[in-house]
Amino acid sequence: MSLYRNLVYAADFIQISPAVAAGTSDTLTFTEVNFLGQFDSVLFLVALGAVTATAVGTLRAKGTNTSASYGSGTVGCFLDPLTATTAAPLGATIASALCFTGDSNKMMALDIYRPQVAYARAELVRATANIAVLSVTAIMYNSHSAPYPATGVSLGSGGTAAAPKGEYVVSNPNLSTT
Repeated sequence: MSLYRNLVYAADFIQISPAVAAGTSDTLTFTEVNFLGQFDSVLFLVALGAVTATAVGTLRAKGTNTSASYGSGTVGCFLDPLTATTAAPLGATIASALCFTGDSNKMMALDIYRPQVAYARAELVRATANIAVLSVTAIMYNSHSAPYPATGVSLGSGGTAAAPKGEYVVSNPNLSTT
């Protein structure tokens, strides 16, 4: 467990896709992340633009031990452990986040916690009607050794934001403020 209060020292934020024009009946595949170094979990965030009436979007993630070697279709998709059964102990359904009509300007999130693979990538399946994507971000977390200087964000002076009145911001949490 990390003792660092500032998220920017306990995670890394990577933009894995810029804006993607509205589209339908396709699968967007985003840049992979790897778990071979500092982190062992990832949260994929998709910022949505306009979601046209009747649109359906499915965010899912795939894993592999060999970079850029993902199966086609749903092969390699992470399974939802909450749907585990005796016959399918890892999960019976694919872990996913969904968006529908009315979800314009919202976010989709899919958390992959400690997968047993070296690489993962997110995919967005767009069906029925147009879905615009503003950006896709991977937040790598569960650092093996904190602090970790986030590489995907631009930090302000001192690497921290201003503290509310009565609180201290300490760049090095090993230093005491008392």
